[in-house]
Amino acid sequence: MDIFAGLAGVGSVLDTGHSMGLRVAGRSRRVDVGPPGEYNLCHDGSMPAFEQVPVTELPDDFTAETDRILLDIREPDEWEGGHVRGALHIPLGEVPARIEEIDPDAELFVICRTSGRSFRMLEYFEHVGREATCVQGGMVAWEASGKPVETGT
Repeated sequence: MDIFAGLAGVGSVLDTGHSMGLRVAGRSRRVDVGPPGEYNLCHDGSMPAFEQVPVTELPDDFTAETDRILLDIREPDEWEGGHVRGALHIPLGEVPARIEEIDPDAELFVICRTSGRSFRMLEYFEHVGREATCVQGGMVAWEASGKPVETGT
C-alpha cells in the first residue's frame, strides 16, 4: 500500500499484511492496521503516539459544531453506507488537494473505519504542522457504542 507516500509526498509505506511501516522525514513508525474490527496498535502492542478520543466523548451530531470538525476520510462507498451526521467527508487520498476545506482554527477529529487510515492521516497532519485527534476505533467503535449514523450522500 503506497497510499500515504502518494498522499503526503514525503515518505514511503511498506505493507506487510496487517502491519504497515511508515517512513516520514527520516522517522519510521509501524502501525498495525489489523484485520477488520480490531483496533490499531504499534508493533510492540502499544497505541500509536497520537492523541485519541473515545467515541463516547464526542457528540452524536457535528452539524451544530462551530469550533470542532469531524473529518471522515473513508472512501465514498463507506461514507454512503453510514456516517456521522455533520461530519466533513474528504477521502484520505484527496485531503492534500482539499486541505483548504478544513478550518485551520477548528479542533480536528479524524475518523475512518477502525483507525488505521486515521493514524496515517495524523502522520500527514503532523508533517504539515496541523494538530488532529484520532477517533479511537473509528466507525466500528461508533456503531458498536450505539451512536447514530446517517446513510447516503
